[in-house]
Amino acid sequence: MTLRSVAQGKNKRVSMTLKNRIGIIGSVAIVLLVGAALYLSPYWTLRKMQAAIEARDAAAFSAHVDFPALTENLKGQLMRQMTDTMGAAGKNDRLSGLGQMLAVGLLGQMVDSFVSPASVMRMVAQGKATVDMEALVAMPSAGTGQVPRYALRYQSLSTAVLHAEGASATGAFLFARQGLWSWKLTAVALPRSRPDAQRPPM
Repeated sequence: MTLRSVAQGKNKRVSMTLKNRIGIIGSVAIVLLVGAALYLSPYWTLRKMQAAIEARDAAAFSAHVDFPALTENLKGQLMRQMTDTMGAAGKNDRLSGLGQMLAVGLLGQMVDSFVSPASVMRMVAQGKATVDMEALVAMPSAGTGQVPRYALRYQSLSTAVLHAEGASATGAFLFARQGLWSWKLTAVALPRSRPDAQRPPM
């Protein structure tokens, strides 16, 4: 074996080692990029919703909202608030049970009529998870107005919570993962307040 062949062998091993290192670094970089994209994917859904709001495109906005799930979520929260209030006020009232049943039925109808693309668009546009329409100002014309900034946190790998930043922001918006990259608004966390303040209008 000549010195030349030994040198060529060393150079080949060095070249292979360098290629392996570059391959490992590239693989790690790809994994980090994919991980970052997955983590931030709720923001992409939110940005699409905000773009639909700015364009006043209810159909595009609605594609990112699970309205049946959102309706049931609101009913559950409002009924718990109402039950707690009526239970505390009517412990000794024999008719409180009947009144509560009637109120639950009426509340369900009111929530059904409240949850719509227009009302949910107003909530997301103003960063206010509320059923108090007095707290939601009228939507400005298309292409005007400022959308709030949102902060992201995860409850689990399949549930993300987005809440608007700012003094006027209330509550939070819960998104459920749909597949690998997509998300849908499925629930809101209403702010803690007086039960009558969170009752949707008739």
